[in-house]
Amino acid sequence: MWLDQTARPIAHHLKYDGLARVAEDVGQLMARFLPRPDAGFLIPIPLSRARQRMRGYNQAEAIARALGRHWSLPVAAGVMRRVRDTGTQTALAPDARARNMHQAFIASMPPAGIDAASPPVILVDDVLTTGATLVAGATALGDAGWKAIDAVTFARALPYDLRVP
Repeated sequence: MWLDQTARPIAHHLKYDGLARVAEDVGQLMARFLPRPDAGFLIPIPLSRARQRMRGYNQAEAIARALGRHWSLPVAAGVMRRVRDTGTQTALAPDARARNMHQAFIASMPPAGIDAASPPVILVDDVLTTGATLVAGATALGDAGWKAIDAVTFARALPYDLRVP
């Protein structure tokens, strides 16, 4: 779904207005329109401690938990953590976003008894803008030994050249 006049207010309410309950509807929409994986578990993109304290919740984790209920997949919120507060990226150009997110996350190794290549881990975030956050998350998971990494988001921002005059 494009981050348009329909999706933008939903994402805004979830992210900035403290309406964590919107995540249930977002998860339901995602489950309806995205193909359900055969297996795997969901890993939400983590917030910095300060941002999570300020919001009171992590919107990506709230979405992952709702999506997990609809897909009957577990959520592994503790596999990855943010090691650097990157601040808001809303006003950053694509190359600045990539620099800002570089090495922002660290991930745990796959637990004993779990093959790192299967089942896949599925990163979950609210909005895909340039992909810098998901790339940084996938890189952290890959560095920790995970092999099969996918990602899903609720919405995708319009291409940069269409958003910025």
